[in-house]
Amino acid sequence: MGTDDERGRLSEGQRAEIVTSLYDTALDPSLHYERLIDVWEEKVGPILRLDGEKGGEFLDTFLEDHAQRAAMVLDRTPAETVVNPLHALLNSLLPTAAFVVEPDGTVRQSNAAAISVFGVRGGDAADALPFDADEIELYRTEVQSVAGLAAGNRYLRCHLGDGGRVVVFRLSPLDPSRYGGQFVLAISTELAWPEALSIMIKDAFQLTSAEIDIVRGLVEGQTIGALAASRERSLETIRTQVKSILNKTRTKSQADLLRVTLNLMDMVGGDGDRTAARGLAVSGAAGQLAPVPFQTLWRPDGRRADYVVLGDPAGRPIIFMPMKYGLIRWPAVAEALARRNGYKVIVPIRPGYGHSSPVPRRASRVDVVSDDLLALMDHLAVVAAPVIALGPDSFFAYSFARRHPGRLTAILICGGGFPTLSHIQLERMSKWHRFVRANARYAPKILPFLIKAGFSLARRIGKAGFVRLVHQNSPNDLALCDTPEIFEALLTGSEISFSDWHSAHEAFAEEVILQQQDWSELMSACDLPQIVFIGGEDPSAPPETLAEIKKVFPKLHYVEDQHAGELIFFKRWRDVLAEAVQYLPS
Repeated sequence: MGTDDERGRLSEGQRAEIVTSLYDTALDPSLHYERLIDVWEEKVGPILRLDGEKGGEFLDTFLEDHAQRAAMVLDRTPAETVVNPLHALLNSLLPTAAFVVEPDGTVRQSNAAAISVFGVRGGDAADALPFDADEIELYRTEVQSVAGLAAGNRYLRCHLGDGGRVVVFRLSPLDPSRYGGQFVLAISTELAWPEALSIMIKDAFQLTSAEIDIVRGLVEGQTIGALAASRERSLETIRTQVKSILNKTRTKSQADLLRVTLNLMDMVGGDGDRTAARGLAVSGAAGQLAPVPFQTLWRPDGRRADYVVLGDPAGRPIIFMPMKYGLIRWPAVAEALARRNGYKVIVPIRPGYGHSSPVPRRASRVDVVSDDLLALMDHLAVVAAPVIALGPDSFFAYSFARRHPGRLTAILICGGGFPTLSHIQLERMSKWHRFVRANARYAPKILPFLIKAGFSLARRIGKAGFVRLVHQNSPNDLALCDTPEIFEALLTGSEISFSDWHSAHEAFAEEVILQQQDWSELMSACDLPQIVFIGGEDPSAPPETLAEIKKVFPKLHYVEDQHAGELIFFKRWRDVLAEAVQYLPS
C-alpha cells in the first residue's frame, strides 16, 4: 500500500516535470493533454504498476494538491469552444423553420423546424423544397440576387404543397467573414410543432390526442373547414372539439388559445440552451436524425431525471444504457426501424448528464441510478424489458438486476463491459483507456482533474476530433466515424456528456472510479441471459484479455467480430436489436 511519502520514489526533476505538465494542460488542453498522458505514463506508470501488483493505491498529496490547483486554473481558462456558427444561428431561431442556402439555392444547413415543415436537410438541392416549379425557379433567382448583397432583405411568397397555405420567406445575406462563406439565411413564417409541446399541453390542460391535433392545426393556420375536411369530420364536430379545448384551457376565443399556445411554444423552444434541453437534432453532415424531445421524471427529492424515447413511443420496451460518453442516439436508419417495428427504446439519462440532477451528497450513485431506472419503468408502465448496455454501462445493468429481480429479461453488452480482473489487463489497454482506468483504480483523487481536462480538450478541438483521437488505435472504429449517418448519431447523442452547454466530467469521473472496482461477483451471480458483442479491436478487451474473461465468465454468450472496436453497437446494431427482441416480454 502506498504512503503519503510515496512521492519520494520520484526525483525532484520528475515531480517538477509532472507539475509543469499539469499546469500546461490546465492552460491549454488542446496543446498539452497528450503530453501529460506521456509524462504521466513515463514517470508515474511504473509506480502504478508496482502498486497494482501489490493491490495498493498510489498516494501522493504533493501531486494531488497541484492537481486540485490546476483544476482551478482550468476553470478560469476560456474554453474557446468550437461552435458551428450556422448551427448556433439556426438553433437560435427555433421553433421558426429556417435554413441557410448557398448562392445556387442548395441547402447548406437547416434547423429541426425546417426539417419537420419543409423536409429539407443539408445538401438538398432547391428542387427538394415543397413548392411548384415556377416558385422554385423564382426562389433560385432571389437567393442568387441576395447572395451578392452586403446587406438588406428580400421577401419571397410561396405556397406549401399543391395550392396549400401561403409561406413567406425573408432572405438575408450572411457575413462571409463570420459564417465561413457566401450564404443566405431563409427565415420562414412557419413554426414547427415540437413534440415537447404536445407533452406540455397534455400535462397542463389534460387535452386528448385528438384535441392536441386540433390545436396544432389552428396554430398552423388551418380553418375550421380545413380541419374538418382533413379529418373527414363534420364542421359541428370540429366546433364541439374547439369548444371543449377552450373550456379546458380557460381561454375565451381561438385567438386567445393561439396566444397561450405560442407562449408555451416559446417556453419549449428558443435559444440554444433550451434547444439542447429539448434534444432537437439540427441537420448537418448527414442530417438524417429526426428531432427527439427530452422528457423529465421528477423524483420525490426534487431531482430531475431526464430520459428520451427512440422508436415507437407506444411500442414494446427495450432499455438502452449509452455509456459514459452519453451516446443516446442511434443511427437514423436504426431509429426508423425501431419505430416501424414497434420497439420503444427507453434511454435513461443518469445523474449529472444533460439536465439530469447530480447525485445528492452522501448518496450512493449505484443506488440512485437503480432507483431512478425503477421509477422510470414504473412511470412508463414497463413491467420488464431487456437492456442493451454499451461497454462498462453493463455494471449498472447488473447492479439493477441484483437490486430489482424480475425487471430485466436479458442483458446485452456491446463492447468491453467487463470488470478489470488484474493489473496486466490494464496494461494491455490502449493508451487513452489505460490512462483513465488505471488512475481511476490507483489514483482516484487525481482522476477528476484528468477527466475535466479531457472534457475541456473535447470542447476545444471539437467532438469530431476528440472521438477520432480516442479511437485512433481502432481502424474499424475510425471507419465508422467516417460514415456520416453513424457519426451524426455519435455527435448528436453525446451532447449530454460534453457540449457547448454541458460538461458531465464530474459524473464521468465518479462512474469510471465505480466501474474499476471488482464487480465480478455481480456478473457471476446473474442468472439472466447474457450476450456480449465484442470486437477484436476493442481497446479495453484485446484478445488476450477476452480469453481470460471467457474462462472467468463461461455463462456469457460471446458474439465476436474481429473487424469491430469499442463502437461495435453502431456497426452491429441490427444483430443486437434482433437478439434483444427475443427477450421482449410477451
